[in-house]
Amino acid sequence: MMLYFLVSIRLLRTIIQIESSQNKKFPWSDKLDDEAETIFKKTYPAIYAHFYKLKNRLLKRDDQGKYYWELRYCTYWKEFQGPKIIYPNICMRNEFAWDENGYFTNQKAFIITGATKYLLGVLNSTVIMWLFTKLLARLQNDYYEPSAVFLKYFPIPATEDQSEIIRLTSEILCLKENDTECVDLETRLDAHVAHLYNLTAAE
Repeated sequence: MMLYFLVSIRLLRTIIQIESSQNKKFPWSDKLDDEAETIFKKTYPAIYAHFYKLKNRLLKRDDQGKYYWELRYCTYWKEFQGPKIIYPNICMRNEFAWDENGYFTNQKAFIITGATKYLLGVLNSTVIMWLFTKLLARLQNDYYEPSAVFLKYFPIPATEDQSEIIRLTSEILCLKENDTECVDLETRLDAHVAHLYNLTAAE
């Protein structure tokens, strides 16, 4: 089975992300509501105009920050900024993406922080797809839900020499970014991962 690498995050909608003043210092932070809104309007007039039309709805949100245009306080905003693996919460197969551009996700995706390209290569392997069929419940229309509570039980081989898997994974990512096929590299990577699990060619 061919490996699947999702290397670009295509946003269907633009996400406007303004952290809470408790997380980040803004020109309007620590100001009273009316003064803060005036400063916000002058600082980001286009965004303010968009948000102002939604003000009544935004004021009723449970997830607003100190001001209605902010998101609530969050301890892990910085986790999105570093290298990470992103994957959908519902999928038909293992679809793990590498991100170094600081993309944010909504609740329809999970992130693995502190991850490596070694882990990415393993997670996109045929072995992991097989584990999907054994360790995850199959949903309607052959979909799976690899949430963290299940994924944490997936066995990931610990090996001191990760260089070859990292090298192959990096090459595949570069080729995929240019929409170049790399079936041979994917097959070789798959074989290396299978070897880590002590699987024979037949298995």
